[in-house]
Amino acid sequence: MLSTIELDSFAAAFTVLGRLHIQPANHNTRAQFFALLDEWPISVGSSDHTLRGLQLIRSSQDLGEDDSAIINDQDMLYGISAAAKVAPYESVHRGEDRLVFDKQTLEVRSEYAKLHLQAPRYNAEPDDHIGLELDFIGQCLLVAMGGDQTALQLAQVFTEEHVIQWAPNMLADAEALATTAWVRGICALARGTIESWTQVSEPHA
Repeated sequence: MLSTIELDSFAAAFTVLGRLHIQPANHNTRAQFFALLDEWPISVGSSDHTLRGLQLIRSSQDLGEDDSAIINDQDMLYGISAAAKVAPYESVHRGEDRLVFDKQTLEVRSEYAKLHLQAPRYNAEPDDHIGLELDFIGQCLLVAMGGDQTALQLAQVFTEEHVIQWAPNMLADAEALATTAWVRGICALARGTIESWTQVSEPHA
């Protein structure tokens, strides 16, 4: 059984990383993140990816990477305004036709609905963006902190049936192709958080 502290730690990590993957961080967001680096909720000893991610984020601060470089990097990487280097959508990686709004998108949408949630740009952008999937796990864990075991099980099953089926490989590719330490860092942190979560989360019976 996961403790409230563990649930809180993973909820914080997943929700923060979800937002950072959806929207490129501006100077103020990064400054807040830099200030809390030493308080990152996931132990650096639980995954080499987490340690590398934090080192990359610190490197970004030392290099003085600016809004323009980071926005352009994440734009080109995830195809915010052009063709993506690495598509951030589950269906592109798992669907037979490698298209958005495929079967996986609808499955993910159905999982969100179990927690009475839906993608912010419903039907305009796919529900299975990496950032939205990470945030969904975080939202499940926030509910689970109140003692709702159904929400915890939902997070566990969603991780098994969706996130680990594609996200680790996709994030590895994204980290390799990103050009800024910041974006490489958030990709590594996401890989580390997923890895650590699967280590402590009880498998679905």
